[in-house]
Amino acid sequence: MKKTKEIKAIELKMKVQDKLIEESYLKRDEVIKSRDQVQKDQLLEYFGEVLTESGDEIYVSRDRVEFRRIDPTSTSKWKKEILTLYFKSKDWRSSEINQIDTSFYSTSDNSLFELQRMLLIGKVGEILIDHSDDIIAGHNKITSDYAGTLRKAEMAVQELELVLRAFGKEIEDIENKVIQDKIDTGCVEFKMRDDNPRTLPNLDIRWDWDLNNIQKIEILSKTASGLSANIKVKRCFKQYDYDNEDEGVTKLIYQEDTFDKVRMSKINHMISWNKEIIV
Repeated sequence: MKKTKEIKAIELKMKVQDKLIEESYLKRDEVIKSRDQVQKDQLLEYFGEVLTESGDEIYVSRDRVEFRRIDPTSTSKWKKEILTLYFKSKDWRSSEINQIDTSFYSTSDNSLFELQRMLLIGKVGEILIDHSDDIIAGHNKITSDYAGTLRKAEMAVQELELVLRAFGKEIEDIENKVIQDKIDTGCVEFKMRDDNPRTLPNLDIRWDWDLNNIQKIEILSKTASGLSANIKVKRCFKQYDYDNEDEGVTKLIYQEDTFDKVRMSKINHMISWNKEIIV
């Protein structure tokens, strides 16, 4: 279906809106990045002393902190996650945490890397025994400090996305009106893709009867209720051209048939579903 000038104008507005949304997401991500960095700085005050090997680091996100270390026995370029702390809240609605859970893998490997990992896990355990309440309180304060700014940033994204969805609804309404106007004229034609009749629409005539390769549909008349219609359908097929001397050459053939009392809901659905190829 050819785009109207009105649709093209709305699509230009949507491009501008997409850019605004992208910028808004970046601003929101900066708030999250800043919050996580402050959380990381606080955690390093407690756990910095356990990062004894070159390349040791902690990765901090909203609900966890991962301890990572280079494994000299591994061929992977990635640092290995050797211990994870999970921040747990009272319930899914709460942003405040009240518990820290540990997670680490077990192994029977007695390599230097694994023995040193055991030392790190033990030291982290000692720190949690002595300071878990302070860590939880600090985490909750930072989360609270950033909550207002983050909420504003997320609301800004949502408001921009609402405008974008409204533009999309405008286009949908315009397209539906164009389609309805075509239906009201009583004749709708479709364009096949790649000269292939199989790309043309199908229509569910009856519960057990499906017509394919529909190139054109005409509404001859409707029932008094308007719920059903008598239609004429032009279908397109490809078959071998036996009159052509070249082997394997095909040609398009057309077949017209009429059908009584086809549900308008099925006709409307078929036309709407294939609006992109309406001539």
